[in-house]
Amino acid sequence: MTAQAITQSAVHFGLVVLSVAFLLTVWRVIRGPTLPDRVIALDMLVGIVMGFIALIAIRTGYTLYIDIAISLGLVGFLATVALARFILSRKRREGEDGSPPEPLPERPDATVEQPATPESIPVASEAPEPVPAGTATPVAAPAATARPSPSKSEVTKASAAKVKIAKAKARGKAAGADQTASASAAAAAPAKPKPPRKPAAKPAAKPAAKKETP
Repeated sequence: MTAQAITQSAVHFGLVVLSVAFLLTVWRVIRGPTLPDRVIALDMLVGIVMGFIALIAIRTGYTLYIDIAISLGLVGFLATVALARFILSRKRREGEDGSPPEPLPERPDATVEQPATPESIPVASEAPEPVPAGTATPVAAPAATARPSPSKSEVTKASAAKVKIAKAKARGKAAGADQTASASAAAAAPAKPKPPRKPAAKPAAKPAAKKETP
């Protein structure tokens, strides 16, 4: 037997073995039964596909297939790492990895009723002592009634009213400051001298009319 014949027979035998492994791995992916089993089976599929590509490259003599197999091996593990991280996070939430499970957020409205204990049961108090005649009985102060909490609309209206009052005060202060500045500027300006008044012209005296003699 020549070397070429041995190589071809070895390639055929490898293809048969990889085909059987491929079928068994697909069955494990479908059957499971757990999620880690499926993740390992998917990783095994990547290796089987790389073996198919390598055998085809040997059989055909086309060496470019080897580069494709190497690239697939460099990228194929990323899916396995992502799925393993997902399984670890899920086990950590469920507390299966030995760590305490994450506590659930408590509802603020939920109240737990505690069982009644002998200390919590009210005991009947003794009868009050009689008050002698002529003494004023103390009057209990009326209990303070709790004010209802304001609603959101009331709070919004109150805040809007406060804002309006603050704006009005700011405008009043600005107007007062402007008036004060104008008054100070007018006081600081030098007074202009008044021009001298011209004397009023006296009316000219009319000449006396001469009397005519007859």
